[in-house]
Amino acid sequence: MNAKQKGLLCGVSLLLLLSSVACGTATKRRPAGPSGAAAELKHCLQLSAQKKQTEAVNCLEAYKSRYPDSEAAAEADLLIADSYFRKKDYLLAAESYNDFIKEYPHDPKLDYAYYKAAQSYFRDTPKAIGRDQQYLDLAAQNLSLLIDAFPSSPYYKLARQFAMQVRTKQAKKDFSIAKFYYNFKEYRACVPRFAEIVDKYGGTVYDPPSFYYSIVAYKKLKEKEKARGALNLFEQRYPKSRWLRRARGLLSNKN
Repeated sequence: MNAKQKGLLCGVSLLLLLSSVACGTATKRRPAGPSGAAAELKHCLQLSAQKKQTEAVNCLEAYKSRYPDSEAAAEADLLIADSYFRKKDYLLAAESYNDFIKEYPHDPKLDYAYYKAAQSYFRDTPKAIGRDQQYLDLAAQNLSLLIDAFPSSPYYKLARQFAMQVRTKQAKKDFSIAKFYYNFKEYRACVPRFAEIVDKYGGTVYDPPSFYYSIVAYKKLKEKEKARGALNLFEQRYPKSRWLRRARGLLSNKN
């Protein structure tokens, strides 16, 4: 082998050596794939479990940015909403769940997102009935969508029970307004409000008294036919109600 051939062989060997080192370095720096993603996600979840919700959200945002076009991104978005919920930042949680619903309309966890959005809106509603109750309607909407679209969901039964709780609170607010007009003898103003409670929130505890006060108001307005019509409907829906007995007494022949 002459000197020229030896030089060429040494050059090739050097290139192979450098390539091997570079590949080895790249292998060490490359994310570990699925196992690496799982480890990152586990770390984020540990932060959430430790009630470090702000750190958990930051961790999940970083996790999502590393896997933007995978199922991991959807999972991260839902976990971010969960972190806001655990942090009791309910309005931001509700918005995050609704963003998830819009972004991933075919995700298998869509029913869960609807349910948690409803919970978030409900928990952000003030307990005092005299204060703004605007988020009750949004809670009801999310529950209605879940009930209509996911009859086989594990959250279906919970959603129906929760929907009654939401409707009862909505009815309570409207009943307080109707009763306010009734107490001030504004019978023409209170009647449609009591009727709306019966129509919109049927089945709640505010149904029977709404029927009763409607009948009283009709009698005060000397609209006996309407009072009789309300009584007939009352009898069909709540034949055993104590409020019904009182209403019957009002419209007896002696009265």
